[in-house]
Amino acid sequence: MSAVGSATLGADAAGTAPTPSIARPSAASATQQTLTITGAVGTTLRYTTDGTVPSESSSSIASGGTLTVDRAQVVQVR
Repeated sequence: MSAVGSATLGADAAGTAPTPSIARPSAASATQQTLTITGAVGTTLRYTTDGTVPSESSSSIASGGTLTVDRAQVVQVR
């Protein structure tokens, strides 16, 4: 079994940046998981943890950054 699972999310509206991705440990956690979010180098990735589509005012993270989330949270990145 792979040590990392991944989910690929949609590209930005202009379609000019590579699609960001989220990698998580393959073992399920009962409470929290640490996600690694990657995208094109030098881009600002915006994310939400409530399932809504990220906007310019959403939280930001650099490519390769990690985010610790509750198991029940729905993360979206653009």
